[in-house]
Formats: sequence, C-alpha cells, structure tokens
Amino acid sequence: MSTPLISGLDTTSFSSIISPGDDLFRFANGPWIDTYELPDDRSRYGAFDKLAEDSESQIRDILEDENCPAHKSQSLYRAFLDTDAIERAGISPIKDALSRIDNATDKAELTKVLGELSTLGGPDFFDCGVYGDPGDPKHNILHIEQGGIGLPDEAYYRDDHYAPIREQYVHMVTKLF
Repeated sequence: MSTPLISGLDTTSFSSIISPGDDLFRFANGPWIDTYELPDDRSRYGAFDKLAEDSESQIRDILEDENCPAHKSQSLYRAFLDTDAIERAGISPIKDALSRIDNATDKAELTKVLGELSTLGGPDFFDCGVYGDPGDPKHNILHIEQGGIGLPDEAYYRDDHYAPIREQYVHMVTKLF
C-alpha cells in the first residue's frame, strides 16, 4: 500500500473563523462544505464510495500483476476484459437458456425453467439473504426480497403514468442486447 493510513482527527481541517462553542457543526465541517466539489459523474460521493474505489483499484493491481497468485480470479478478470472475444461470441453463450424461456408454455413451466437457470447464474424472482431481525437485533433471520426486475417497483411495469419510463427502459434493454 503506497499511502500510509492516518487515524484520529485532522485538526487542520477545522474552521479557524468559527468557534466550536458557537457552532460545532460549522467549526468541524464548514471548510469542507465551503470547498468540496462533487465529481461531475456522481450524484453522491462519500467515505464508503472512496473505500469502494480504493478496493477496486487494489484488486485490479493484484489481478493485473503477472505474479498474481489468484490464477482463477485472474483468468476470470482477463476473460471479462476480452471484449473482442465477448463480441465474437455474441448471444451464443446464453442462446439455449433464452430458448428454454421462450419455449415455456405456461407460468408453471416458466417458473421451473427460471428456477433451474437461477442455479447457473440466471435471473431470479427472489433474492435471499440473512440479516439482522429488525424486531430483535440479537438474531439473524432470512430476508426474501424482490429480484429479477430492473425497474424499481412492479408498478413501473403496469401503471400508465410510468409509460414513458417503460418505453425508455425497453429502448435501453434493446440497446444493451
């Protein structure tokens, strides 16, 4: 790691104009609020975004190192970056799965096909995870959540006032395919 980690408070970032007794928030945060510029490509940016960026950069450095000990991860990473091979393959890697979906004759068969494809990395109707119980934080419980759709809520697929969004969504998905 090239940058040393610092702990504690950076007192040089505190306001030299505002007294902490008058306005502690502006004393501690005012200079940052007055000078910070949000990156143009972001709607928000905070400490966790910075941590994620740094982690991705460090992982990339590891995977691009010729002496990387994680051979399988490195192979997967290189395959992901090989856009020429991806373009040559086109839709062929998922053609059979799409055919199975298209050929489902009713909801029961479609549910079965999607369930089988789910185990292979295909679409899911539900996502499952174990998190803390909101009513009893000392215990973890299974949470089942919506999965498998791209818009925020099922209403986007049926309500008339979301029609413009649906049209753009179809356009985007078509472009992606």
